[in-house]
Amino acid sequence: MEPELKNSAPSGKKYNKAGIGLAIGLAIGTGIGILYGYAIDNVSLGLVIGMGVGMGIGLSIGAAAENRRKE
Repeated sequence: MEPELKNSAPSGKKYNKAGIGLAIGLAIGTGIGILYGYAIDNVSLGLVIGMGVGMGIGLSIGAAAENRRKE
């Protein structure tokens, strides 16, 4: 075993909150994008817009949660 790993205490699983927020935002944005796509009669455009907006919102929420945990 590496010497620097011997002295470290075992830590619990730590999840990347930005990644979790990104996944949740993608799922929610996809649903909203499908609804928006049906409304404008172009589902593929609605999916692209919805997923892009959902990823952006989810990433910002996850990054804010990650920064809050560090403080």
